[in-house]
Amino acid sequence: MDGQMEPKSDNFDEFIYVLSHDVRASVRALAEIPQWISEDLEAEGQAIPEAVSEYLGLMKTHARRVDQMLLDLLTYSRVGRKQDIKEVTLSEAWQKAVRLCHVPDGFELDVAFEHETLWMGTRDCEVMLVALLSNAIKHHTGPNGRFAIRSVGEGVRVALHVSDDGPGIPENQRTRVFEVMKTLRPRDDVEGSGMGLPTVQKIVEFYGGELAWTPPDTGHGTGFTLYFPM
Repeated sequence: MDGQMEPKSDNFDEFIYVLSHDVRASVRALAEIPQWISEDLEAEGQAIPEAVSEYLGLMKTHARRVDQMLLDLLTYSRVGRKQDIKEVTLSEAWQKAVRLCHVPDGFELDVAFEHETLWMGTRDCEVMLVALLSNAIKHHTGPNGRFAIRSVGEGVRVALHVSDDGPGIPENQRTRVFEVMKTLRPRDDVEGSGMGLPTVQKIVEFYGGELAWTPPDTGHGTGFTLYFPM
């Protein structure tokens, strides 16, 4: 049976939604201003000093980061909202996630969906898979990498095993990676809002599941399992 599930009233989520939706328009305008300044100076035949060009570049970079943070916060606030809850086919959601993540040529994907479906919103499933894959790609330190994902039925629940062969997450930092807008590395080193894994955790918990750290199938790196009710 298809249906709709709405999260319990949450003032924080509502605040995030309004802030993210309304402020993004202003942030996008701020991101365009440096380009307008450059174009106007060039049209006047004025050379742009190197220092000014650097400052304009920084303005664009930080405006883009703020816009991405707001977009990721908006995604976080929408978990469970206004979507049909039904059996979602993992292979179909995965194909869309791969297209959205722009997987590098040297990145190997090991996929095995033995249990093909999860009972959840289609959008939430796609957001979850995108966050898991993009997180592995973003934080990998080498030119080549491997990401493994498989699903199996375990009695009354479905287990989604995820692992990569990246640098891994120290045990004393494993709680922090699920905190909203926290990153383990400076944003100048790795672009990111720190919202990927918190969004994954929120999706898992919203659908009555749980998340557990597990040894990675790839031998080293990061591994965890997402459990969902059958």
